[in-house]
Amino acid sequence: GSVFRANEWLYFKALYGSSFRTPAPDQLYRNPAYIGDAIGCLDYAPCSIAVIEPQIAHTGEIVVGAQTETFRAQLTGYLSFVDDFILSFPNNANSFVTTNAGQYLSRGLELEASAQKDGDLKLEGHLAFSLQFTDPTIPQALFDPHESIRAEFREASLFPAVTAVIGGDISY
Repeated sequence: GSVFRANEWLYFKALYGSSFRTPAPDQLYRNPAYIGDAIGCLDYAPCSIAVIEPQIAHTGEIVVGAQTETFRAQLTGYLSFVDDFILSFPNNANSFVTTNAGQYLSRGLELEASAQKDGDLKLEGHLAFSLQFTDPTIPQALFDPHESIRAEFREASLFPAVTAVIGGDISY
């Protein structure tokens, strides 16, 4: 990450990070105890030929902010890319199986602002608004023989599309 203060009230920030998530042991080796239970990928014939790779995420954001004694605001743009997304989905044998399902690309903008007035009665107000868009790239079928993933698993978003918060505080 890097932060640059342009002057007393204006700053810029840039951040980047990556992470990984390995599949849990039960996602690899679990034997289902009942119908509808999870089954380990390495014990399930269509899945066992594919190796479950760690899920890897790359995330970056750029922030422009302004701050005075009574006002603070920042605008953030971000991008998050998840590769080899680990997903458990219902298979054709009435169980859940886990595998790498594809990729997610999420991008968005966030605006946060707050203001305050001091005195005998202290007033504070704050608001936040965000927009985000997620593009999943998850195929309909993952295995041979064919196992399909239902649409709600392929079209899921990493975050809500629109978020808004408004609030205030009064103290004396």
